Amino acid sequence: MRKNLLHLIVLFNFILISSFEAQNFTWIKGSNLVDQTGVYGNIGISVAANNPGARTSAVSWTDASGNFWLFGGSGRDFIGNSGYLNDLWKYTPSTNQWVWVKGANIIAQPGTYGTQGVNSATNNPGGRSSATGWSDNSGNLWLFGGYGYGVSTGLGQLNDLWRYNITTNIWTWVSGANTNYQAASYGTLSISSPSNMPGSRYGAKSWADGSGNLWMFGGIGNTTNSVSIGSLNDLWKYNIGINEWTWMNGSNISNQNGTYGSLGVPNPANMPGGRSYSQTWRDAAGNFWLMGGDGYDVMAPTAGPLSDLWKFDPLTNAWTWIKGSTNQFQNGTYGLQGIASPINLPGGRSDAITWVDAIGTLWLLGGEGLPTIGLTTGKLNDLWKYSITSNEWTWVRGSTITNQAGNNGTIGVSAFTNIPGGRRGSVSWMDGNSNLWFLGGSGYPSGLTPGGLNDLWKYTNCFIAPITLTITSADSVICAGESTSLTVVGSTNYLWSLNTATTSYLLIKPNQTTTYSVTTSDNNSCSYTFAFTETVQACTGISSNTNNFGSTVLYPNPNQGNFVIKLENESSEAELLIFNNLGEKVQEQKISTAESFINTQLRSGCYYYILMQNGKSSSKGKLIVEN
Repeated sequence: MRKNLLHLIVLFNFILISSFEAQNFTWIKGSNLVDQTGVYGNIGISVAANNPGARTSAVSWTDASGNFWLFGGSGRDFIGNSGYLNDLWKYTPSTNQWVWVKGANIIAQPGTYGTQGVNSATNNPGGRSSATGWSDNSGNLWLFGGYGYGVSTGLGQLNDLWRYNITTNIWTWVSGANTNYQAASYGTLSISSPSNMPGSRYGAKSWADGSGNLWMFGGIGNTTNSVSIGSLNDLWKYNIGINEWTWMNGSNISNQNGTYGSLGVPNPANMPGGRSYSQTWRDAAGNFWLMGGDGYDVMAPTAGPLSDLWKFDPLTNAWTWIKGSTNQFQNGTYGLQGIASPINLPGGRSDAITWVDAIGTLWLLGGEGLPTIGLTTGKLNDLWKYSITSNEWTWVRGSTITNQAGNNGTIGVSAFTNIPGGRRGSVSWMDGNSNLWFLGGSGYPSGLTPGGLNDLWKYTNCFIAPITLTITSADSVICAGESTSLTVVGSTNYLWSLNTATTSYLLIKPNQTTTYSVTTSDNNSCSYTFAFTETVQACTGISSNTNNFGSTVLYPNPNQGNFVIKLENESSEAELLIFNNLGEKVQEQKISTAESFINTQLRSGCYYYILMQNGKSSSKGKLIVEN
């Protein structure tokens, strides 16, 4: 009997797997208008109405509890004045509330440095933008330089290093000067020294390694003197334990062109050109990744938008040129949305949003850069992902042209039609589900008037652990008007597209070839839709769906579960076995008369039967139950 059952299941089952993951943007908080003032409330008190004002080039961190932190930037204070801020904020995703933690609610505040290395509740960095930030292994937040105010009210680039302790709510001035335009003290390459110090700069980029050391690359600033300012390509490492900087790589002269070497080949002589506002990541292996920025290519005498992708290995202290052009002003090659390709490449850009998800994918959103054609930069809203394994970029969402207005949709409601407007200088965070959060920047809200932004967005990342569904059809091909069923497995919730059924099976009776789809979702608000096409033929001349094998007849079929079976051989007893689509026996009944009544008491669906007589299968067929 098992052999016959397997033959039956192979005969009637047809499986199709296909998928589409829906990743949506959600406008979470803030305004869809430009240049909004900050709503500070009371310091240390979290309320729903609190919201940072519009700002660009702030600094952000994520703490061990999943809270997001925001400091400074160039933006609006509580009365709408525009300037450099030194306010510190915390956002809790679970409550969707901001709290003003420290600093002033007005612009242009000089720093209160206290004594270097000494904690004090009155310490506070001055207002600034384009600073660099890290988090260490102990959960402290670190801040370096930027453009703004030192101890006085004079504006300029800074090289002060600060540490913020979340538990004590105290800033500590750790090293560097409390005045601006400080020259660098490089010392000797790869040699740590208490006298080493990076020069003042803004627009630099940073990483933290597995040992808790802080790394910083480039920016616009000073090298060995306090007068000359340019684009930098020096790489520094800061050891927290001994409070010392080390010049690790790059030049101590500004405005250097890049040394690319051979594509994909690491070499100690390789070196990205001087640049600022690059895009950076750190992968799971501890390598640092750098893309683009505004800077110097292989030979140009001035800075411009770059599209080159680099990898730095801290263990070998060597750069590798991975992808992209050695020349400035490269347009984007987008290809097909959602399809990876070796020729895809984001256009040259700076000041974009970046993050690395849980499976090691590098993500990139927006920035100031070049679209598909033309040499004029603008605000972008294109979303990209890069696979380290395949060395391929994929254009995921957004536009291929610049300065696009956003479509915010309804606040708090995820929708595929939602899209942020083009922007640069946003701050970003990643939550525990590898979703991207970002705030503000300079760009376009829901209209075509650009300005400072304070909108908070969430992008749901559905590529981490996608659900795979399997749709099983009772019949690969049916006749027009014939009933059959579809069964889906792989999740715990389902929604069929045509009749909004929420069961794991669907009884269908199509008159023509029809595609059916079913959607499921996970705890990360990701939805996955799978489709199956049922092939229907006219079957001219076939008059009914009654199963008739010789003189054995089962009728009426379909019905609500009550059948009559007439035996082919009336002189012998028979056994009726009924199976579901998975081949599981759901009913068994002895047949002792020539004509017997069968009450299946089964739910709606398509089933299969085998009639056994004299130990052999005498007939088999399909039952359709319609409740």
